[in-house]
Amino acid sequence: MRWLARLVGNFTGKLQFGLVVAGVLALPAARALPQGLIEYEFAGVVADNTGNLGIFGPLGTVQINDAFTGRFSYLAGPGNPDQMPADPKLGAYNVLDFIIDQSAVSITPLAAVVRHEPGLPTLPPLPADLGTDSISIAGTFLSGGLTRVVSLRLAAPYEAVFTDDSLPASLALADFPDEQSVISIRVLGLPPDGMSQIDAGQLTSLTLVPEPGTFALLLLPAIGIAMTLRRR
Repeated sequence: MRWLARLVGNFTGKLQFGLVVAGVLALPAARALPQGLIEYEFAGVVADNTGNLGIFGPLGTVQINDAFTGRFSYLAGPGNPDQMPADPKLGAYNVLDFIIDQSAVSITPLAAVVRHEPGLPTLPPLPADLGTDSISIAGTFLSGGLTRVVSLRLAAPYEAVFTDDSLPASLALADFPDEQSVISIRVLGLPPDGMSQIDAGQLTSLTLVPEPGTFALLLLPAIGIAMTLRRR
């Protein structure tokens, strides 16, 4: 059985070394990240392709229910101040990244817009205006010589999610039942007979990406186990 003991010893030694190296490499990467970096990955399915703008794929190839994925990131905290400080219901902030992986156009990050806006009075028979808590991650792209806007939008009733117009440090898809979409408009038709031409997708997931520093901390228990096995 000595050959088995040597085999286990060699394996655990390599495992220990690999985990230590991974942890060491991850820590400098974590220190290099801007403080307060928030990054999310998202996924969804195409709900409308009448805009044919290339948001979810090459022109003319996108079909309803096609899957798409992407990500966005921003800084939360003093390093990314509100660019509209005089308006307590509307906040505008810088966005570092906004990407749709399947897109046939190049998206330039524009802004993160946070609304914390109470509803307006209404008269019967109109329904009550519940107001909105919403966040939109917006970017621009060129299409047909024109600059157009694409946005990822999450919306909920007023005060259901936010307490002010600050840029949130955490987001959960389930908290925004009113809207969970990615949309870009070519033509916005006016009622009653106007026909809109838009590219729109329904989000199915929104996942916070852990920082490399978090990954390194998760490695510590594994490193301890590997060292114990090595000693045994």
